Amino acid sequence: MNSKTRVLLLGGLLSILVILCNFLGVFEFPKSKIDLPELIVDTVLSTSTNDSILSKKPKFIIDSNDEKIIFGDRQVPDSIKDLMVLVNVEYWGYDSIMHKGQIVVNKSIEKEVSSIFRELFDIQFPIEKVIPVSHFNWDDDSSMFYNNSSSFNYRKIKNSNKLSEHSLGLAIDINPKENPHIDRFGKVSPSNAVYNTSDMGTIYDGSECYNVFNKYGWKWGGHWRYSKDYQHFSKSGR
Repeated sequence: MNSKTRVLLLGGLLSILVILCNFLGVFEFPKSKIDLPELIVDTVLSTSTNDSILSKKPKFIIDSNDEKIIFGDRQVPDSIKDLMVLVNVEYWGYDSIMHKGQIVVNKSIEKEVSSIFRELFDIQFPIEKVIPVSHFNWDDDSSMFYNNSSSFNYRKIKNSNKLSEHSLGLAIDINPKENPHIDRFGKVSPSNAVYNTSDMGTIYDGSECYNVFNKYGWKWGGHWRYSKDYQHFSKSGR
């Protein structure tokens, strides 16, 4: 047997050995990495049973990560500012992935709001996003249009001189696009909303989301006599 034949034979034996080792799980060669969107963090590793290719799957998506409440140029009395707190929450998004967001509420209900969102998370009630309204330049219409769930926004009730319960951080709006405000004349807000109780993230009397808020004594705007505010929960009922 010449040297060339011996080299070919040795190479063949090594190839067979590598295949056997991979099959038996003795060792594996490095697997290719899969790039993820920048917003996806806290990944977990999983191995496909079909091809044994190591891949990354998202664990959480960060929707908001402010270090403090951003008031910016918004004219808010110091007495009101002192009542507010930034609460970190987790929820299941419309993409069936876990999200982390933030909501600004009154300090008096901080623990209660944390408990409500924890229960909504545990039952996997879908919420598209939870971001402080300051990121929408305090524009309630814009926040609703992009289906943002929120609480504190120092503003008056539409067509009124009275301050909204949101001005005190004592009201929460959930999934406005699926749960619009419909006034007594039939005007729908936000303008891109449709109320259909079969849609994802919709709230109705007896729904899971309604039951969680109701458990803590929150009143639902869907019970209002003249207008309907299906997104709206408050402690006072206003």
